[in-house]
Amino acid sequence: FPVTIWHVTDGATATKSRKETSPTRKMSVWQDVSPKAAPFLNLLMKYWGVKRPRLHMTRANRISFVPKNWKTDRTIACEPSGNMLLQSGVDQWLKSRLKKFGCDLSDQSRNQFLSWLASVSGLYATVDLAMASDTICYNLPAWLQPEEWFTFLDAIRSQDGSCKEIGEYRDWE
Repeated sequence: FPVTIWHVTDGATATKSRKETSPTRKMSVWQDVSPKAAPFLNLLMKYWGVKRPRLHMTRANRISFVPKNWKTDRTIACEPSGNMLLQSGVDQWLKSRLKKFGCDLSDQSRNQFLSWLASVSGLYATVDLAMASDTICYNLPAWLQPEEWFTFLDAIRSQDGSCKEIGEYRDWE
């Protein structure tokens, strides 16, 4: 991946709250990373000129809860900082490839127009699946893409999650 496609945010990670993070700080300290993602991050950092990357293995992402609406919370997973770097690179690369074929995920104007048209004309319908994010399965991506891609994408995600509220790890597979 070219260096220009990385986007480092000030968001929370598996080991740091949002108050403790900044893009500069994330890039200048030890990189927390899950064991399966470590070889990829090590190669990337060496590509960037870091002679001896400082990687800290971490077993899990951090499960947290944020407000979804006024009455319920939504579950989120804060990934280790190293995993986030890899995931961000994949995200930006995929978006750039899709854009070359006419699918610009950064521009929602077409969706907005079609939603408006559906609301005033009744010619179209939108689907809003309740709890859609809870219905994502593990095997579907494995069936829909080449094995090498699935293996890589699976490696750069945390395999486990931890939650202080319940005090345990959970294997997500």
